[in-house]
Amino acid sequence: MKIYAFLILFFLQLNLLTAQTTEVDNLTPEGVWNLVIKHYDPVDNWSIVEGSLHMNSISPTGELISEDVVLNNEFDIYQNFLFKKDTVIMRKKGPRASSFSVNGKDKLSQKKRTQLKLMPNDIDFIKRRHLFEIGLPMYLKIANIQFTNEVKEGNFNNTACLVLESVGTGQATKAAYPFIQQPIFYYVNPSNYSLLGMEFPTEIKEQDIPGYRIIFNEEIIMNGIKIPQVKKYYNYKTGEYLYTTIFHTVTRKDHANDYAAQQMIQELIQRESRYFGMRNYTKWAECWSMQEDVYQSYVAKDGYAINEGWTEVSEYAKDFFSANPDPHFTTIEPSNFTYHIHGNIAWVYFDSPVGSLKQGRHQRIARKENGVWKVISWTGFDEFSYRAH
Repeated sequence: MKIYAFLILFFLQLNLLTAQTTEVDNLTPEGVWNLVIKHYDPVDNWSIVEGSLHMNSISPTGELISEDVVLNNEFDIYQNFLFKKDTVIMRKKGPRASSFSVNGKDKLSQKKRTQLKLMPNDIDFIKRRHLFEIGLPMYLKIANIQFTNEVKEGNFNNTACLVLESVGTGQATKAAYPFIQQPIFYYVNPSNYSLLGMEFPTEIKEQDIPGYRIIFNEEIIMNGIKIPQVKKYYNYKTGEYLYTTIFHTVTRKDHANDYAAQQMIQELIQRESRYFGMRNYTKWAECWSMQEDVYQSYVAKDGYAINEGWTEVSEYAKDFFSANPDPHFTTIEPSNFTYHIHGNIAWVYFDSPVGSLKQGRHQRIARKENGVWKVISWTGFDEFSYRAH
């Protein structure tokens, strides 16, 4: 009876092992990669993920580089804060443009920007590097990574694994992802399809990237996304230890959400200006909160206007449009904006161009009402009218 039971157990284990082997044998590299993605993004959250991470890079000598990385993938917003001694370097990449500051200042010479890697191409590259660090499987899927036709079995860091090899991306994305246009090996744990590590055999001199061997350890979770927490980098050819990166999730003020609000408020200001210039009362009024706590003031050399409450503000606009019916198609161009956003209230200060609003510093206060930003205070100073006389 015992022998019979043993034989049943033996054949069950053999059948299970055979089934698992057959399952692996039947998987394509793309199929394995989809399982890797499922491990790191089990609820398909990457396209809308947002959050803040603190990243430390530690060299063999103990030198520490400390960075904050802020993502909002839904709005395609990336922000990076690099802390170096008494200096904070901020890099920001939104859907339309990139920006930077050094200790809060954004006016630097081109030579200094190049030295500090603050040119648009630098910011693009650093953004891609951090996306690679945080969401590697999803990032490569979006980049249209191309694999060879075989899933191999191997051993990485003394652990049995599946081995995939990629050979670059599709032609349309080659220019955008230069550092992955080489053979790359991925070592996958077959028990849960996490990544054990990677190898980049080829040195990329123009980007100062040696061939890498990277070992992954531990994981953290941000908004449902699993992120390899610790990565150790070695020189692929020599085996020399290079550095370690460590991620920590952080709870802090969401800079990415602030930036998304900045974009919406800036567009609000542009619309309000444009429709005022077009003398389109209906569209212009939609930019305002139609409450009796709104305020408008304007000062020029030849006079001023002060209006309190929506009744006065709207009547002033109607009278102005009637007296000045010819449109002036002028849109405020983003220039030297300063934002202070606190919950549902935002204070904005900016330069306006020569045009229907002439030139000077303008101020707006906006309030978020039912999820939509509206102007509640409008203040302008017509510096141009004083200089023109």
